[in-house]
Amino acid sequence: MLKAVTCQFGDMSYLLPLLFFQAKNYAEYNVVTDVVELGVRTGESTIALAAAVKDMVEILDQPAQLTSIDIDPECEDVVGPRLESMDAYEYWNFIEGDSAAINWTRPVDLLLIDTSHTKSQTEKELVKWTPLMKPGGIMWFHDTRTSPEGVRQPMVEFQAKHSNQWEFCETPVYAGLGWLIKKG
Repeated sequence: MLKAVTCQFGDMSYLLPLLFFQAKNYAEYNVVTDVVELGVRTGESTIALAAAVKDMVEILDQPAQLTSIDIDPECEDVVGPRLESMDAYEYWNFIEGDSAAINWTRPVDLLLIDTSHTKSQTEKELVKWTPLMKPGGIMWFHDTRTSPEGVRQPMVEFQAKHSNQWEFCETPVYAGLGWLIKKG
């Protein structure tokens, strides 16, 4: 039985259906093992990604797992019960730590970055996570419009240096969502 989970309205709210459907669409054509979210807060994006991962596992028979990384350990206590209420907790891992310094070595299919919005942190996350992305993998960056110097600028600069390996696109509405897609 499908269980509804109430989401809180915020600057990510209008993007949740997009994240959900893009993740599911990606899984229609690719085997998905790792979906990673950097930055959790109240877990609105976690809910959308967990719902997509749950469908990947249960409907598409994929070995997918969602891992959320945040420096705030309380995120697990806030988000965990919400995922339990939608029967998606088993598809989720939470790691407390710095998203740019975490010990992660597995290839990543889909990655959402919504952390501190500082240029230095975004640059560190790009250095850490771009080598781990699978060919065709998608990196989403939230707040490209509300934090252009901290989020959008490092993305654009990175893509310009690596245009033969990465495509850039953006939804320039409200807070903004940018994509880096690994060519492959």
